[in-house]
Order: sequence, then C-alpha cells, then structure tokens
Amino acid sequence: MQVYTTPKLNKVKVTSDFWKRYRELVVKEVLPYQWKVMNDEADISISEDPQNNGQDKNSHAIANLKIAAGQMKGHHYGFPFQDADVYKWLEAAAYSFGYHPNPDLKKITDNLIDLIADAQDDDGYLSTYFQIDAPERKFKRLQQSHELYTMGHYIEAGVAYHHETGNQKALDIAKRMADCIDRHFGLEEGKIPGYDGHPEIELALSRLYEETGEKRYLDLAHYFLNQRGQDPAFFEKQIKADGDSPDRDLIPGMRDFTREYYLAAEPIKDQKVPHGHAVRVVYQLSTCAPEWLTLPAIPAIRISWLPVIGSGMTLSNGRCTSLVTLVKPRLAKPSPMTMIYRTIPITARLVRQWGCHSLLGRC
Repeated sequence: MQVYTTPKLNKVKVTSDFWKRYRELVVKEVLPYQWKVMNDEADISISEDPQNNGQDKNSHAIANLKIAAGQMKGHHYGFPFQDADVYKWLEAAAYSFGYHPNPDLKKITDNLIDLIADAQDDDGYLSTYFQIDAPERKFKRLQQSHELYTMGHYIEAGVAYHHETGNQKALDIAKRMADCIDRHFGLEEGKIPGYDGHPEIELALSRLYEETGEKRYLDLAHYFLNQRGQDPAFFEKQIKADGDSPDRDLIPGMRDFTREYYLAAEPIKDQKVPHGHAVRVVYQLSTCAPEWLTLPAIPAIRISWLPVIGSGMTLSNGRCTSLVTLVKPRLAKPSPMTMIYRTIPITARLVRQWGCHSLLGRC
C-alpha cells in the first residue's frame, strides 16, 4: 500500500491579507466567544431556533464533560454529538497557536485537556451521553449515536494540540480512544463488523497514524472506509437488537433516512455518484485524500468527487456550500437555493479536498 502524507502547517506561510484577517478574527473574537457559549456564559438571544423553538440557549458541552468526570452532578444535555463542539473548538485553538501564540488561551486549553482526560473512561471510551445516561447502550445504535464521529473529532484535536504544543497528555487521550475503538471494531470474532453513521473516525485515525507512525491506526482507518456499505442492512440489524421502538431512537427521525443518506447502501468503491448527507459525503471524500489513499482507489474517489464540484456545490455570500442536505443521485443542474445546507465543516473539508486533489493533479 502506497501512503502519502500531508504537508505540515508549520511549513505553510499565509501571506494573503484576506486569510490573515480571518485568522486573526478567529483568535481575537471567535474562540473567546465560543468558549463562553460552551460554558453557558454567553449572552445569547435566539429569535427562532428550528431545533427547539428558541428553548435551547445553552450548550452545556463543558458541563457534560464535568459530569462525566465526576466534577458535577446532573444529566447529559443536548445531542449525543454535543462533545464534538468542544473538540472542534480545541482543534481550532491548537492550530491558532502556530501563528498567534496566546498564553492566556493556552492556560484554558491545557485545563481543558485535563478535564477531557478526567472524563475519559479507563478503557479509553469517551462519549458523555452514553457515559452519563446510557452506559448499557455504548456502540449499540451506531446509525444515530455519533460515538465514533465524536471521538474522531477529539482524535483530530488531540493530534493538532500535540503537534502544536507538545502536550503528551492530549495525544495519549487520542491513542487510548483509538485503542478502545480497535478493541471493539473489526471482522474478527467478537468484534462489531460495522461503522459509524457519520464518517469522521476514518480521517481522524489517518491523522493519528501521521502523528505517531503506528500503522495499526492506519489499518483501522482503512477498515472503516472499506467496511462501509459491505452489509447495507447493518444499521437496521443493530436497531432491531437494541430495541425497534422509535422511543429508543437517540435522535428522532434518523431511522427514516435512506441507506444512501448514511453512505451505507454500497461499498465506497462502488459509490460512483455522491449520494447522501452532504457533510457525510465531504467527510468521506476528505478521508480519501492522499495521506493514506491507495492508488487503485483513486479512480473511484475521483468519480465521486467530480459531481460534487461540478454541480453539487455553489458559492453563496462568500462561502463554499454544499447545495443539498441529501445529495441527489443525478445533479444535472444546480438545486434550488432553498436546499442549501451551510456548514463550516463542509467548507473546510472542501477547501482541504480541493488542495489535496490539486497536489495529485486530479482536479
């Protein structure tokens, strides 16, 4: 297997005034504000919140970690993937240190690493919803649970933090997570022959491989990518075993989406057109960037990638956005603007994917 590695950010110098302005805005405005939001300290006024009619003004993301760590009493609040907000923030803070050292911010992030370490189970598992309120259901409803998605976002954050600051604890947390996942998933007897409903862990494990050089993390990433869609009924089988009643669903309505939504209708090598949820599609394509892509897989990935940039994407208000939450199988022309699904992860992943394919000469 031929393995590529991505250029390190400390080898990249940003000279564009456009990007420099936004990088400084992240450090001076965005990160401090988001930290307040995650600690439920921000003054937020929501006129209309489609998720809960304006009632969800709190994040509780840090509080969830404190409850899991035994530092607070209470129940989990928010979606099962609420932890991921913290980890995305931590990753952004880590990379900001590479161009804007900030001792005050680093004190906060160092303390956050300590909190995450305290919240992590002894076996490496960390997903606060299940630790706090449903420990008996760990890895039992992967279509909806976002457990590997959430842990994947920490692994990416931990790798970034270790790379930028040298903090070994941050990397050790990530390795314990990956080791926990490796013990539970695979085709060996007694393991779960499945994958998360939301791609992310594949990319995270490839990042962990780059940082540690431990090939077993690369092998596990390869397993998750290749296993998706091998058994199209995997999620339905798990739901039946975990309890088929809609009352058991972790996120109401998620069972009603098609297998294509979860990129699980067929193996990746057969996914010639990008069906599925827009964020999931772009995360999966980003996983197949050149840092660990095997050469025989490149044609299939390119076939899937080209429809996204050709007719499944648009520029709106200066942002690159995917046009549809559920990417249509035949995008002959741009979809209505009402179908736009805007999300920062899509934008970031698309920028990264474009760069990687440019380096390969495959745009």
